[in-house]
Amino acid sequence: MNKILIIGGFGFLGSKLAQKIIDENKFELYIYDIITNQNLEKKFNKKAHIFYESKISLKELIQNNHFNFIINSAVIYDTENTYKIYETNFILPLKLINYCKNKSDTNFIFFDIFFSKFDYNKKVNYTRSKKYFLKELHDIIGIKSIVFQLEHMYGPGDSQTKFVELIKNSILNDEKEIKLTECIQKRDFIHVDDVCELIMESINKINFFDFTTNILEVGQGHSVSVKEFVNLMSEIKKSSIKLRYGSIEMNPKEIMDSKADTESIPKFLNWKPKINLQKGIKNLFNL
Repeated sequence: MNKILIIGGFGFLGSKLAQKIIDENKFELYIYDIITNQNLEKKFNKKAHIFYESKISLKELIQNNHFNFIINSAVIYDTENTYKIYETNFILPLKLINYCKNKSDTNFIFFDIFFSKFDYNKKVNYTRSKKYFLKELHDIIGIKSIVFQLEHMYGPGDSQTKFVELIKNSILNDEKEIKLTECIQKRDFIHVDDVCELIMESINKINFFDFTTNILEVGQGHSVSVKEFVNLMSEIKKSSIKLRYGSIEMNPKEIMDSKADTESIPKFLNWKPKINLQKGIKNLFNL
């Protein structure tokens, strides 16, 4: 049975993908993370091999096993420790490749987000760290990798600091109002379950990919305004919350429109997004 290692397997995307892999029951799954998560550990117990940084180094784990796929879902978007951003987003994935330099049949899966397509001044170090890594990855010969460049991914269980979760919690907590910008910027909202379906389809058809860096832009392929998305959240939950658009100044260098180029997804992948905004938002609220 082929082995898959997910680094950051207790994070939002990592844990959702781990569950998909377990459900498919075709692979031997290994999960590696820096922090413990007792709920997920209990959930995945006996269905996956779970390792923590405090017990074994990533280098030792990789060199002691032969993994057919290494999936790096570890990421840091923002922190006061600038080095930590580059260590996680730039140095770590290069180390993974180096650990497998004598294992040419190991396939790599990495992630990026749409920020990297723009000169975005809000998360400068995150964007730079990802761009630097992609440049290095393109120059590395002899490995097969897929980079999923995600549009605005959302779904239940995401970080409480993410925009969609902040709005959801404000609605669930019956807050009187939410202060917002004009929210006229447009995003390509894609549900995490659709993302996981694409990743699994790509894993199952890895032999169809070229032996190079394959970049797939992941989204619906069309964008809607953030205002439309927030309004829909409020309507579906039948909330009376006051949405105070324009009460916060918008970043003058905000990305005003982003959507996936779905032509970047190979035709041999039998994948189309199944979860529209109505269904995805209902899923957010467990409706």
